[in-house]
Amino acid sequence: MDLKHISHDDLGAPGSITVEPSHGMIQAYLLKDAVFQHLEQMKTKGWENKFGDEHFAQRREKASTADNKSRLRLFNMMQAIGKEMQDATGAFSFSNKMIQVLDLCMAPGGFAAYSLQENPMGVVDAFSLPEAEGGHPVLIPRRDTRVRVYFTDITMWAGELGVDNIPEDHPDASKFCSAWPYSCKAYDLIICDGQALHTREVAAYRNRTEQTRLINSQLVLGIQRIRTGGTMIILLHKPFNWRCVRLLHMFSRFSDIQLFKPRKFHAEKSSFYLVAKNVQPKSEAAIQATTTFKRSWYCATFRTDQSEEEVHELRRDDILSTLTEFGAAFIELARPLWAIQAAALGEASWMRRDGIEESTSDNKVAY
Repeated sequence: MDLKHISHDDLGAPGSITVEPSHGMIQAYLLKDAVFQHLEQMKTKGWENKFGDEHFAQRREKASTADNKSRLRLFNMMQAIGKEMQDATGAFSFSNKMIQVLDLCMAPGGFAAYSLQENPMGVVDAFSLPEAEGGHPVLIPRRDTRVRVYFTDITMWAGELGVDNIPEDHPDASKFCSAWPYSCKAYDLIICDGQALHTREVAAYRNRTEQTRLINSQLVLGIQRIRTGGTMIILLHKPFNWRCVRLLHMFSRFSDIQLFKPRKFHAEKSSFYLVAKNVQPKSEAAIQATTTFKRSWYCATFRTDQSEEEVHELRRDDILSTLTEFGAAFIELARPLWAIQAAALGEASWMRRDGIEESTSDNKVAY
């Protein structure tokens, strides 16, 4: 997991701010739930509080100017989140003690380290963005022979993502790769908790689409490399928008899903983790989902002028069908996350300051 860049958008905007038609439909459906209503009220209060901008600006500054001390703090924090996740979901428990783990965005390596605490006989294959490209150091000692790290940008694994022919005029044409570096065919646990770093310098086309490219790269590589019955841990955001509902619905068709949100760390943000157990990667539902994720990556890489709704030819009937089939289950899954975020916002020191006035910031905080 690369050091997280804390952005306004990652935190989730109040429901009154709609970006896509699908967002408005999902909001109207979820607002029937009292816990979600309370979260929206708390987010609106935060939106109106000028001290929120100051608070998150300071956090962004810390994230973008990390030193060794802050990286070690993040490494330890991720291990603590891993333990809390384990206590809540058993995500790191396996009957096979010699598990094989694939960590797709490792640095600084907290989750990988915790997986080995729980499974000392396990081994980890990992990818991490090179430091020369803006990545962060891996803090697991190099002498630990259970861990192998390949430094690369996983969003450029075109061959694994279904693309063999790269247009010669593409701005990153020379950076795509296809040769998978590890011999292991399938993994017991796959960790997908990478997040795009907004401070990283990339080609212009990637500025708007990088997070889409990264999450879909992880999902494709993860499903294609997971052992039948294995577990995936996936970092997600905004458990109240269409993309999230659709993704969870897809995974519910080929795995047993649980949602987890730490209470101590990042509780006021909209981030959370999907723990997908008993994954069935060879099922028709998993194959269809992988095709969808590949298409999202492809369009975010080669057809960046299209919105996600245009890419997937999203229709109103598709949203209504998903809500009819999965809406009630989604609310049951997401309600504890909403409650944790609402409580954290209510307890935040900056929320209790007298700052209810129009903010001067050009980029409002989206909680």
